Amino acid sequence: MDSTIINRERSVSADHQPISDKTISEKSNACLFSKRKEMLSQYFDSLAELENLSETNIHKLGVDDGKLYRSWYWASGIERHYRGESRMTTIKHISNCVTDVITIYKGIFDVISKNKCPDSQRRTENAQLLVDTKKHMELWIKGLQVMSRLYQDDPDIVSQISEIDGTLSIIVNSSVNFFSF
Repeated sequence: MDSTIINRERSVSADHQPISDKTISEKSNACLFSKRKEMLSQYFDSLAELENLSETNIHKLGVDDGKLYRSWYWASGIERHYRGESRMTTIKHISNCVTDVITIYKGIFDVISKNKCPDSQRRTENAQLLVDTKKHMELWIKGLQVMSRLYQDDPDIVSQISEIDGTLSIIVNSSVNFFSF
């Protein structure tokens, strides 16, 4: 796979183009599976702090080096200003990552549903990857709900968060038992 895809700066620029399965060279199913797994792992790492948000663990988030970081609540404005960030850059980063994860998720789902797996082992590995991804999505939804309450005074941010939450919820709620294929 083109290393620029894996290592690309997950910037929040307006020209972000979501990845597609065509971006990933398809030399073999095993190679494609490994690349998808590696990319998902990087996105999980990038959004790890979103998973940690809860009613008992509330903190603001920022983006640095393509990953979310925990921002001290009382100093978040200073910290973001120093880093040249805003709430919106954080939300755009989350949105870009979620969009890419959903694209990969749908690609894996397509492989399983259209019986493109060469053997039952690969099929099981793909199904497990979907189950793991769904678990991350569920945690992201909870984190987004905490963020929505945290930024309730900013309707634009709450609207963006709700859009991401809604998109994730549709994917999570439409999932099926992948092991029944």
